[in-house]
Amino acid sequence: MQRLQFFLSESPWEVEQVNDRRLELLREKSATAPHESGVIVIDDSGDRKDSTATAHVGRQWLGRLGKTDNGIVTVTTVWTDGRVYYPLHATPHTPAHHLARGRADLSFRAKPQPAAALAARGKEAGFGCRAVVADCAYSVSDTWHLALREAGLAYVVALKPPAAPGPQPTSRTPPSKPLRLRPGAMPSGPATGHPWSGTSATDTPRPGGPPTPAWAATDPTPPAG
Repeated sequence: MQRLQFFLSESPWEVEQVNDRRLELLREKSATAPHESGVIVIDDSGDRKDSTATAHVGRQWLGRLGKTDNGIVTVTTVWTDGRVYYPLHATPHTPAHHLARGRADLSFRAKPQPAAALAARGKEAGFGCRAVVADCAYSVSDTWHLALREAGLAYVVALKPPAAPGPQPTSRTPPSKPLRLRPGAMPSGPATGHPWSGTSATDTPRPGGPPTPAWAATDPTPPAG
């Protein structure tokens, strides 16, 4: 086990070169060769870590756990056609507290930014797709949408659910009393004095009636004057 650990951590290989060779082999094999009917999936799952000094580790949302905790998050792209799937590229997400100026630091990148760059990189590497797909966390990022459009990539993204409505404020204004008319009487318009026969308190009049004033939809009392 120690030899394997040493081989993985201390070998003088170039990670990008090894990954490029892996993708080359995938393109060459008929069973794994990419085609335009596949999709590129964006995933940013994280793993919990106890350390606080390790690079890229911090308190952040961890998709595997479904909660915020101390850990490391890697943004990954995966190509799949429903039959086969394999990772393309990956990059660790650096939490803002690792940077000198936090989120204001010029080198800070929210997860949608590297995710879009990795998707474009996958296309450039020869892994065509009909769309890039992602979860609802990316639906609110204009940067992500624009970057994919510039790269000529269509996308399908889940929509973020609306926030649950909070308690509604209690109004102290007493409800307005309904307009009571004598049998056969009709109200007059605020300026013309003409009867509103056949109208309703909506923007759409009944057949034969004039358009209803906007204020009539909320207040049955005509304005003064």
